[in-house]
Amino acid sequence: MLLTLVLVAVSVTATYAVTRLILLPRRKPDYEGATGKWPKEAEVRTDELQECLAQQAATSEILRVISGSPPELQPVLEAVAERAARLTAATDSQLYLVDGASVRRIARHGPLPVDPAADRLPISRDFVTGKAILDRCVVQVTDLLAAEEHEFAASREIATRTGIRTVLCVPMLREAVSVGVIAIRRTAVQPFTERQIELLKTFADQAVIAIENARLFKELEERNKSLSEALEQQTATSEILRVISSSPTDLQPVLDALAQSAARLCDARDANVLRVEGEHLRVVSHYGVVPTVPTEERFSIQRDSLTGRSVIERRALHVTDLLAESDAEFGIAKAYAVRFGYRTSVAVPLLREGNAIGVIIIRRTEVRAFSERQIELLKTFADQAVIAIENVRLFQELQTRTQELAHSVDQYKALAEVGQAVN
Repeated sequence: MLLTLVLVAVSVTATYAVTRLILLPRRKPDYEGATGKWPKEAEVRTDELQECLAQQAATSEILRVISGSPPELQPVLEAVAERAARLTAATDSQLYLVDGASVRRIARHGPLPVDPAADRLPISRDFVTGKAILDRCVVQVTDLLAAEEHEFAASREIATRTGIRTVLCVPMLREAVSVGVIAIRRTAVQPFTERQIELLKTFADQAVIAIENARLFKELEERNKSLSEALEQQTATSEILRVISSSPTDLQPVLDALAQSAARLCDARDANVLRVEGEHLRVVSHYGVVPTVPTEERFSIQRDSLTGRSVIERRALHVTDLLAESDAEFGIAKAYAVRFGYRTSVAVPLLREGNAIGVIIIRRTEVRAFSERQIELLKTFADQAVIAIENVRLFQELQTRTQELAHSVDQYKALAEVGQAVN
């Protein structure tokens, strides 16, 4: 909607300007028969008309680029830089975006060599760009080298090094806040005209539209991604609860489903579920491409093991690069990482009434940290594993109690029959 309104406004403004140039009341010029030329007035009007048409074409082209690539900001800014330099007859043009307490050069156009020192500039009134941003107004310096000694000291240093003389800076304003600046420069002492300044303001407005479009598009993509992830996670947790309810006496299908969902939804290369058995841990379920220890192998619960420390401290542990850890901190964990070829890992304990009865661990072969959302999801899977284990335990206890009661009933019946026979 915003882009459509801007397109209409630009078209109406440009059409009005062209029409005004054509229909403006004027004295009918006399043809200069002696020279075979039209008078100077007609030539000036023709030049103005051509300039206006060129500006309209340039602004329309930039709006076309904006509408054609809403998520891509760079092509729009480069188009703005190119047309700003060309249509204002500037030696070069540069676009900067605000990045904290400084501005970062994002696009440029012109024959001057790239000055690496100007890639990032402080937002300070020592720079012409900084003054335009801080004061939120157009700033033109006709001759930087002739400026007062206390004015634009940093910009004068750049001018001395690059040969720049005249500078014009127009801030990019979004809701009265400067988000960037367009700077056009000349190596000659030649101030920019009012028409050129107004044109640069138009380019600044178009750059802001592009920046806002890209921001909104990115936000929409992130929101859609978050909703998709949330739906996928909800579906997975519901599926695991369905498996739990459908197999109250069989724990293995639940643990296998948990391992698979944990690896897939946390973007891990594999997932392991381990149970505490006395003073040891044993892998009871595994899913993924990273090798793991055999299910019949048990290993001691120790602090320099990632799973062991998670069980001992009863908290989640996240190590971005196990090979970068010291041997004293995670000696056993490093040995397993080298043995099986993984780097990043998260371990979450299975807690029942404050006691660790197991642990889930997910791993990546590359150094890439897991997000907070993924760690929280792994905690949810750990809770579901505890529910499944507790369900099976209670079901087995119930079966054992039922069998004991049935045996007691049989004994009482037998005793009753004996007593009846005696009587």
